[in-house]
Amino acid sequence: MTLAVAGTESLPWLVAADAVTYVVAAGLLARYVETPPVAHGTPAAGTLAVLRDRRYLALMVSSAPVGLAIDVALLGGPVYLLDVLHGPAWLPGALLAPSTGLSSVLGVRVVLLLRPVRRTRALQVGSLVFAVWAALMAGLQLVPPAGLVPLAWAVWVLIVAGTKVFYPVSGALSEALPPRESRATYMATYQYAFIAAQVVAPAVVALFVVSSWLPWAVLVAAACAALGVQRALGAMMPAEPDRAG
Repeated sequence: MTLAVAGTESLPWLVAADAVTYVVAAGLLARYVETPPVAHGTPAAGTLAVLRDRRYLALMVSSAPVGLAIDVALLGGPVYLLDVLHGPAWLPGALLAPSTGLSSVLGVRVVLLLRPVRRTRALQVGSLVFAVWAALMAGLQLVPPAGLVPLAWAVWVLIVAGTKVFYPVSGALSEALPPRESRATYMATYQYAFIAAQVVAPAVVALFVVSSWLPWAVLVAAACAALGVQRALGAMMPAEPDRAG
């Protein structure tokens, strides 16, 4: 929002403010968060062992498309809104800033609402939301200019909702599935799903050069593929880690 209002001249100040928040966060962690060492009875698994775990690999594979959708939204959303839809210059910031606040408000509430739902089912709901969001983003090209701003906001709320459904549940599963002695290795390996998404996202955004519809079609296909993998994961999942509690 600051960039949209104040322009690129505000960028150095934003970077400095961001650096300060990291320093404050590090200080709070050092002062208030204790992480006592845990004695493990058996050696921890290596990364290759993690990738041989079919359930965990399915979780990773199905998380990457969701990470891709988020990254494309952040990288390509402004490009799409300004260069393809010719929206007002303030629109990307106006979507991102309120959605951050909405995300903060919805976070705990969504987690509570999902408690009765199987975790793998919640993942599927999240992927379906991302598929619908990408399809509706593509559909904004058919909207008259007068209706672009309110409809863009309504569509953007979907990706906020999808994020609040998917990320807490996938994070809980990434922690619940591994053996205790190998949990750190498993969870570190899980992050490669999102690293892969970050690598691929610029290429998907570049597809706007080819077609204004193509990046969204890729995201719809990716979310549907994730949905299929999550259905298979649900069939492999024991009852205990699949319960939200």
